[in-house]
Amino acid sequence: MGAMSQQTKRTIFVLILAGVFFIAVNWHNNNSLPVALLMLSIPIVIAVVSDRSPSVKAALQRFYAWFIVGIMGLGVLVFVIGFIRGDFPFDTFLIVFLPIALLLAYMFVTLFLGQMLIKWGKHEAAETLYSKMIRLSPNSGFNYLRRGMLRHNQKDFDNALLDFDMAIKLGKAKAASKSQPPLSVKYQLGAVYANKAEVYLSKHDPQQAVLECNLGFSMHDPTPGVDMLLYYKRGYAQLLCGNDESALQDLDSIRFEGKMAVNEKIIGADVNALKALANWRLDHHYAAKQFWSKAVQADPNFDNADWLHDKRKWPDVLIELWAIIRADMNNTTS
Repeated sequence: MGAMSQQTKRTIFVLILAGVFFIAVNWHNNNSLPVALLMLSIPIVIAVVSDRSPSVKAALQRFYAWFIVGIMGLGVLVFVIGFIRGDFPFDTFLIVFLPIALLLAYMFVTLFLGQMLIKWGKHEAAETLYSKMIRLSPNSGFNYLRRGMLRHNQKDFDNALLDFDMAIKLGKAKAASKSQPPLSVKYQLGAVYANKAEVYLSKHDPQQAVLECNLGFSMHDPTPGVDMLLYYKRGYAQLLCGNDESALQDLDSIRFEGKMAVNEKIIGADVNALKALANWRLDHHYAAKQFWSKAVQADPNFDNADWLHDKRKWPDVLIELWAIIRADMNNTTS
């Protein structure tokens, strides 16, 4: 079994502590014993499943994130009810309740509220939220990262790059610091450089996108997911630069195996389509048509020029090359 992530290990530790707590407080009056046994059995499920099924692992991580927040929220609710009933004096209520409430509010706003606003189409409100969070916590690179991603989607490319640069600066400072700031959300610098590369691709500057990906690889914080993203972005940029052999080398480095299998549905068709274009320009026509067939089989939209232009944002040079491959395939089958 592969190595578990630190997040998974922390989740297992918290659940075991919670189970032990339920048993300890009800050792003689064991009404909570079924709950405790359930809490102790969940880590076994995590250990068995998380490293074997990426999709299940992602679902478990989402569930546990909400589970921990829910437990904390339930604790606050129970404490408030106890205060209303007179079980706790007012000073105790303030000392215990306010820090927990503020922590929950901070976690909710930082991790969820902005993304919820974006999902609801409230992009201006989300950007305002991230800007206020940055004013409240100017050393939070995570908020710069989220705002940069939002600004990129809004085609505010220059400001998006400024945000990503701040996220990188703060991330490097955090990595070099011996004492980590409290309530700090971890993010990987390689992923920030991948986002910068995406902005430069949107600005039609593939050469700079390649350089940003190279910087991402130099961050020495490799993970399969970030490496895959950097190979994908750099391969596409190399293709736009006309470096077809380098593009193929990057695209061939992408492996949808083990934990990365879940990404095949997300970018697998794109990767095969880009491999087809690179192979065609290298006069590997048979391989090009094979890869294109795989792309269309995975996603029929790759047989639609308008979709490639509007959705995938392919430039005309790639769409023209796609048309040549498609015409050749149609002539072969007719």
